[in-house]
Amino acid sequence: MHLAISLLLLATDNSPLFEAIRNSDDKSVASLLGPEGIDANARTTQGATLLMQAAIHASPSIINRLIDRGADPNARNPFGATALMWAAGDPAKVRGASGTRRRRKRQVE
Repeated sequence: MHLAISLLLLATDNSPLFEAIRNSDDKSVASLLGPEGIDANARTTQGATLLMQAAIHASPSIINRLIDRGADPNARNPFGATALMWAAGDPAKVRGASGTRRRRKRQVE
């Protein structure tokens, strides 16, 4: 899916992927990201990434799913914040948003 379409889908609070993240619905997030689904680095029109949204609204498993799909934990919004900053206060989310899981997974492979 093209980034422009991804932005359009994420621009509203009622987009299916945003709703799934906000509801911490892992099964729906997995389905919407699917092999040909929305880019894991897609952004809202305000510049927030899916990972940033998940850092606030979703479970650590969704954060891990996004990281596994290639979400960039170092991406910054227009204010310079990263998903790690958005996740501060929840240690499990911080581990996911920092990309630690992806680095460990690569070392094992």
